[in-house]
Amino acid sequence: MPLAVSVVVPVYNAERFVRESLDSILAQRFSEFEVIVMDDASTDGTPEILSEYEARDHRLRVHRQNLNKGIFANLNDGIALARGELIAFFHADDVYHPDLLSRETDYLRNHREVGAVFCLDRFIDEDGREFGRVELPPDIRATPVLDHPTVLNGILRHQNVFIRGETSLVRRQVYERVGPYDPSFDLRADLDMWLRIASAYPMAVLPDYLVWYRAGHDNSSARYARQRTTPELWFDVVDRHLADGGRQLAEPDALAAYQAHRAADLLRVAANQYVLRRRQDARRTLRRVDPRRVLASKRVRRMRLIVLWAGLSVLVRAPWASPPAKLLARRSGGT
Repeated sequence: MPLAVSVVVPVYNAERFVRESLDSILAQRFSEFEVIVMDDASTDGTPEILSEYEARDHRLRVHRQNLNKGIFANLNDGIALARGELIAFFHADDVYHPDLLSRETDYLRNHREVGAVFCLDRFIDEDGREFGRVELPPDIRATPVLDHPTVLNGILRHQNVFIRGETSLVRRQVYERVGPYDPSFDLRADLDMWLRIASAYPMAVLPDYLVWYRAGHDNSSARYARQRTTPELWFDVVDRHLADGGRQLAEPDALAAYQAHRAADLLRVAANQYVLRRRQDARRTLRRVDPRRVLASKRVRRMRLIVLWAGLSVLVRAPWASPPAKLLARRSGGT
């Protein structure tokens, strides 16, 4: 029989945190849900932990992949197994408020036109200590239901700081209409999904903190961000959506902000390339940076980026030096 909600949890080598995460999911005050844990061929103690949970709670079932497929191919398989009318995508290292499913489910039941709902999260370290939280941009906070132009322009202006994938609850019919996640976008396949959904359905973000997002440990996002020497995949996703008709919806200041974000990202890449002694690569990357793009938008820290651009322009033409490389290694992530 169909259930109200299916919670799909992709897992890979999550033995340190998966117990706390599953305990918080199974403690939801909402009753009509199942949990589908997709073990992506873990090599640590995760399979044994999952077997223990599956044996003691009938709401949870485990599917183990024979080979590692990656987060979003694994998630697609989990969605195909789901029986719920609504589908949540949760992480195996985050912690979930016991009212999350009930709050989001009530919202979708009371707003039939909305295809997906999200909430806000707090950031915690590996020991569970809070060190920050998501803050909704004013233009997003002032809009209860987000249409396609609002979502697209919000992402262009702010990057994806307000649609938090680990808080998502999506109608099954929405996934059936827009299709599966595209694993070719790797860790940014969720951004592609949110833009595809927004092009077909309104979305909403509840202004409530109902998830604790665990950061600062060696998860997939941290590994991706560490000394990245290629442009952010985020831009590939947005570029495609702009080319597919989104540019007609984009407002001038939002496009200017997007180009400034791209310049900032290229400066971060060039800094990491210099740190790794790849001066020729850093020089080529800097040629792609137009400082006028940085100065054209208030959505980035303009003076800091201009100083970084000027400093790198000098460094890449001189012999590599350790002191500036160490300084860049400490600070380039904050561009």
